Amino acid sequence: FMLGSIGIALSLATTELGLTSWTLGLIGAASLFGLMFGSLFAGPIVDRFGRQAIYQYTMLIFAAVSILQYFVSSAGQLLALRLLLGLAIGADYAVGVTLVSEWTPLKQRARALGFMQAIWAAGYVSAYITGYFLQEAGWRWILLSCAVPSFISLFVRYGTPESPIWLMGKNREADAQQ
Repeated sequence: FMLGSIGIALSLATTELGLTSWTLGLIGAASLFGLMFGSLFAGPIVDRFGRQAIYQYTMLIFAAVSILQYFVSSAGQLLALRLLLGLAIGADYAVGVTLVSEWTPLKQRARALGFMQAIWAAGYVSAYITGYFLQEAGWRWILLSCAVPSFISLFVRYGTPESPIWLMGKNREADAQQ
């Protein structure tokens, strides 16, 4: 949803933010660039601090960035927020894949990971539908709407247990058994 929302929002923000074709491309790609690096660097962080903590904090970052996007006044500010959002999305994706791999039985793992990819596609589609209905309200509202799935996900994820595999790797066998 957050990646898809930028397409319609940028088309509406071009005049107000004075976007050129160069800045449009840069802002549009910033989240994807951040996603790549967030995914690459999330592994060591997740291995050190645990899956559950990162799994929670990324939703807070998503919500905060979504709200901050409403208040941007320049292309540079939007670029920085989209890059930060991409880093968080990359970290969240890496944690999500790790958790699915660690929690799902081998026979069901491919189906679970495939479902995860389908949800990404559904997020894109819902972003464009939401953008269509919010375009009269303006680009800021489209980007602000990203806070809604963030808060819903934060609520759904609250209290998820730490990965038993990670706990075992940290010599916390009693916690893993629990």
